[in-house]
Amino acid sequence: MPVVNQDRDLNRDRLHGQPQPELTYEERLNLVKLENRRTYVNGLRAAADFYEQHVDVKLPGDTGINNYIVNTKEDARVIIKALGSCKKKYDDVYFHISKEISPGFTLRFVLTRDNVCEKVQVGTKSVPEHVIPAEPAREEKVVLAREEPIWEYRCPSILASDDSQDGR
Repeated sequence: MPVVNQDRDLNRDRLHGQPQPELTYEERLNLVKLENRRTYVNGLRAAADFYEQHVDVKLPGDTGINNYIVNTKEDARVIIKALGSCKKKYDDVYFHISKEISPGFTLRFVLTRDNVCEKVQVGTKSVPEHVIPAEPAREEKVVLAREEPIWEYRCPSILASDDSQDGR
């Protein structure tokens, strides 16, 4: 659907083509989001049909779908609720939510921990002075002694990993 006609088309009854009352911006935005969702889901079905019908075409190397568009605690809560039981794990930067929804096929959601958990300084550590040796394209560098913060993440219980209640 061309963008220039989107507002006009979204204000028509899709079945009968009759003009409808003027929609608010938020209502139009929600309809566009719904249309985008339908388009994406239809694309997934078409891809599944394609691979099912063309067994000679190699499958993608990945064994599922990675979703990096989730950004907030609320996004994570919605995902966890929708998935029911799921795996939750984390590393220094990311919080991962995943579930195998069919044998060999996993949905994976990746969020930055800074967006969904509270980063709390719990102490400091002393880093002694040290020297980075010279290399052909770089001179020797002295790194002065300093104190560095020690951080922990405190995540809401719905986000807690299976082996930790606070998602550290």
